Amino acid sequence: MIKKSVFIFLSLTLMVSCKSQINSDGNVKTLMNEINNESIIMKVGYVTTFELDNNSKKILDLDESNRIDIHLLDGLKNKNKVLICHVLLTKLLEPDKYILKYKYNRDSDNEIESIVYTINNFNWVTNDDYTKNEILDYNEPELYNYWLKKVKK
Repeated sequence: MIKKSVFIFLSLTLMVSCKSQINSDGNVKTLMNEINNESIIMKVGYVTTFELDNNSKKILDLDESNRIDIHLLDGLKNKNKVLICHVLLTKLLEPDKYILKYKYNRDSDNEIESIVYTINNFNWVTNDDYTKNEILDYNEPELYNYWLKKVKK
């Protein structure tokens, strides 16, 4: 009788654990579908900063068992997600490099033409109202391989 009870308990525990993993994996996929390069919201003023949208924050809150790093690595192959995936991977795997840097490009009259933003050696600019992020030159295989080495550690 005790063996049967233990067996039933272990079976139920395993079923709940598997179902939980399936649900969280589905949640990761849903969140990954919702993020894109505009998930980084620039805050330009006296001090320039940025914030992540809610879906990006939820991805960062997932525990390591979800292997979110693998999903983000896969997202690097999508030009519409490469910036946000790079930033999230930086936050997760290289937090000391999670620093926003920026450089003003000025015209001959010393007027600002554009601002180039950088996080962990990845550059982008925004449109005039800071709602669209445009990626500057990047090498997809090089970036992918960089993060692949980090994920495998």
